[in-house]
Amino acid sequence: MRDLIGKYNRNRKIIWIIIGICVAFYAIIHIINFSIEKSRLTTEKQTNNVKESIFYKTNYAVTSDKLIDLSVNEGNTKIIKEFIKNCNEKKVDEAYNLISDECKKVLYPTQEVFEKEYLNNIFQENKTYKLQLWTEDDIKFTYRVELMSDILATGGVVNTSKIDYYTIVKEGENLKLNISGFVEKEELNITNENEIIKINVKNMEKYVDYSNINIDVYNKTNSTILLDGGKKGDSVFATDSKNNTYASFLFEVTDYDLLIEKNMKKDFSIKFQKTFDRNINIKQIAFTDIVTNYEKENEKRNQKLIIELTNKL
Repeated sequence: MRDLIGKYNRNRKIIWIIIGICVAFYAIIHIINFSIEKSRLTTEKQTNNVKESIFYKTNYAVTSDKLIDLSVNEGNTKIIKEFIKNCNEKKVDEAYNLISDECKKVLYPTQEVFEKEYLNNIFQENKTYKLQLWTEDDIKFTYRVELMSDILATGGVVNTSKIDYYTIVKEGENLKLNISGFVEKEELNITNENEIIKINVKNMEKYVDYSNINIDVYNKTNSTILLDGGKKGDSVFATDSKNNTYASFLFEVTDYDLLIEKNMKKDFSIKFQKTFDRNINIKQIAFTDIVTNYEKENEKRNQKLIIELTNKL
């Protein structure tokens, strides 16, 4: 113990110098790390602020991370503003005239239908709105539109809102609107058949959140056919160009709706959970549980038919 104390006394100065150097070195490292972290947080905050600032620009497309030309965006937002203004003021004719011919044919074939199903339903009271460009492809521009109750105009206290998607399209030299989430309709007219059934895929109506495929089905037999015996949605499905599959909504209908009498043709509209993406298209529709001889319990058979759309899309 005395030797240890003696060594300490003889080398005390050197020991404290070494301790001082270690403390100073630790302090310097700590200061450097603190400066680096502060710089990182500042940079990250600035980056987030820039991103947030861009995100809330109406010409920034959320799904493609792209800014469109301000003059294009100005024309797009102008027609949306005009449409909402006409709806608020119950100017049915003026609002209806801003809708594209294609959207009218698919959803609102007459002004009366538009007034009843859209204007009177959505614009029961005056609406304010927020816009965000959702998708774009230099041809069509789809905006997310949040329609909110105008509390100042109505004197209400509850602010209710509804989300819709408006797509700007060009008809001749004029801009027009597709509303109610409708983006576009694509004509297909692709047919496949076997010995019992013939299915023609007429067209596809594409919405932001789903797709409707319109078909006509011809029963080539002398017995009743059930288009989907499974009726769970997964026995009729679509496959896209990335090999993702999408269930149908046939579970929403009854067996009676899916019956095709002998030697008869019937039209169907099948909804699929396929959101709109111009770069990813449906390439195939599969019917894997077609029931033949439906009215004859002991003679029922299950068939399948696949329709390829790749060459068309």
